[in-house]
Amino acid sequence: MNIVFYCLSGLITLLALGSLALLKRQLREITNQIRYRRTHQAPSSLFLEVNDRDVQELVRELSKTLKRESELRLRQDSKEKEFKDLIANVSHDLRTPLTVIKGYLQLMEQCEDAQACREYLTISIRHADELEKRIEQLFAYSYWVNQEEERTLQPVNAANLLSDILTDFVPVFEEKGIRLRLTSHCIVKIFGDEEYFRHVIQNLLNNALHYTIGDVEVLLEHTSRSSKQMVCITVENPVDTDCDLEIGHVFDRFYTGSISRKHSTGLGLTIVKLLVEKMEGEVTASLEDGRFAVKVYLKEA
Repeated sequence: MNIVFYCLSGLITLLALGSLALLKRQLREITNQIRYRRTHQAPSSLFLEVNDRDVQELVRELSKTLKRESELRLRQDSKEKEFKDLIANVSHDLRTPLTVIKGYLQLMEQCEDAQACREYLTISIRHADELEKRIEQLFAYSYWVNQEEERTLQPVNAANLLSDILTDFVPVFEEKGIRLRLTSHCIVKIFGDEEYFRHVIQNLLNNALHYTIGDVEVLLEHTSRSSKQMVCITVENPVDTDCDLEIGHVFDRFYTGSISRKHSTGLGLTIVKLLVEKMEGEVTASLEDGRFAVKVYLKEA
């Protein structure tokens, strides 16, 4: 009886020691996997060989932590790239008109012809105005992208507000020989924010003013989207046949197309998208038969 007892005790002890050794080996393996991930790209999940509930739970939690850490690192890398791109684009957008201004001022310094000096001064002022617009747009983008205030969406009379905004823009368009036409099939209210809505429409009209080669059409209408009653505001204008726009990127920050950088920072439509999303709406763009159109969808009140 004693022999059987000692044999069983010895067997149990051996099994326990074997299990402990296997557990320690697995813990060492987990430690090595975590250490490897500090300097190498690797799958987020850890490998497990031991069929132990507690160890399995530990590995699951560690895998979740590693996955979250990996996602945070990827986001951080993306943020760093965006910041580098921001610096590069801001430098380019501000340096170009500044270089022109500096060049013409140097010409004025050496010029003895009064008529030529006046021409150089006119060109310098025009580029100074362009530089001012770019700086204002950069500040506007910075303001809106960092705006953390949560605004309560309220009913806004879209028809009246749209008409008022367009009235303010009519003289600017007429000065360039462009007609601005509004077609409204309804008198509607939207759920939104009056300040956001005003900036959205102003940016769309400014964008059209820069790139249109003909009359600009603005359309306000009822529609449905994803089985929801919506209001759609469309701003459409003809563009030059040489205008090389990638529709999938027109709302990207600093995207301007291949021929338009001289006119804009490319932030106008980025701000439009940002503010429309703050109003829980959607915005799309299309380019068909030489006509560029932006559609803003907002919830009907």
